[in-house]
Amino acid sequence: MKTIYSTCVVAALVVFLAGVAPLQAGVNVETKQAVETICALQIMSTDQTAAVRYVCTAPNSSLWTSTGNVGSKQIFTVVDLSGNNLKDGDSVRIRYTPGMGKGGPGDTTKSSYWVETEEGVKRSHDGDVFKLKQVDSKFALLTPTGKFVTRPTGDLPLLGISTNQSAAMVVDFIDVKTKASVISSASAESAPAKTAK
Repeated sequence: MKTIYSTCVVAALVVFLAGVAPLQAGVNVETKQAVETICALQIMSTDQTAAVRYVCTAPNSSLWTSTGNVGSKQIFTVVDLSGNNLKDGDSVRIRYTPGMGKGGPGDTTKSSYWVETEEGVKRSHDGDVFKLKQVDSKFALLTPTGKFVTRPTGDLPLLGISTNQSAAMVVDFIDVKTKASVISSASAESAPAKTAK
């Protein structure tokens, strides 16, 4: 009889405490919304006399570089999955939408994303997640396997990859309307200056 009475008292106490002080979950359920930035990826160069180059698309889902004015083939949407405004360590996907930049949204049914292959980085229907690595006030891109995205190498029409940070292609994200960097000054000041080594 005492056992039944004790069990009832403990059960009543648990029910009472559950109503008075709800238990807190040990998991953070806050979700961040992805932030999309429409921009051109300007390749930084230490040679002040070199022509300004941008990452651009090429036939057959390729990626290449070009000089001159920014047109629809140089416009990408950087999707910051971390919900930030392009900061060191952020996870991003980079999307190309044909026709974007010609005054409209482009043909979203033909969008493609950057993807890492054994040979380098190209475009595909399903893309990979890249990481931003701050280099001074600009960024290098790390592939899912931890390699650095480089300028095109060899005859293949795609961006290269390297395990060596000194070969990394350092880019600035340029707003296509204002022609100014979209990297906030707070982001550029948030990390100590780093150089590609």
